[in-house]
Amino acid sequence: MKHLFLSLLILLGLPAAETEAAVKGHVPVLLQLKEPALVPFFLDQKALGIEGEALGQAVQHQTTRLANEQERLTKRLTDDGIRVTKRFTRVINVLRVRVAPESVGNLAKFPGVMRVERPRAYRLLTKKSVPAVGAKTAWGSRETGFDGEGIRVAVIDSGIDYT
Repeated sequence: MKHLFLSLLILLGLPAAETEAAVKGHVPVLLQLKEPALVPFFLDQKALGIEGEALGQAVQHQTTRLANEQERLTKRLTDDGIRVTKRFTRVINVLRVRVAPESVGNLAKFPGVMRVERPRAYRLLTKKSVPAVGAKTAWGSRETGFDGEGIRVAVIDSGIDYT
């Protein structure tokens, strides 16, 4: 589960949001909540042998619980002057908030909060990665005649392996 959270931090760590937040004096923070998100919940229920309509009802009930949990916490955060900027419930149960830096330490004290962490910002390193994979050779040049004309490209993606 730790790898899932770290993977999601990569996806959620939006550099533009960090820049905007820094200008206003607030920082983005991720609050992971204790209630399991929908995908882990679904898989746990399947492992217990629950299927069909019972599984659908259980997932719907969990969806409602997550919405209620996040709504309650959002109200408390808002009352304390903390702005919730995004909610996530499918793969991980997280609220992304913007808060004054001096208030970050208090976030773990809110009910239902399991983990508090700053999103990480990642930057492309194309100066190193392009030569490392031999992309310039594959791209060709006017002299080689390799310009991609007539080539079809397919991206086959099996999704995120959350384990």
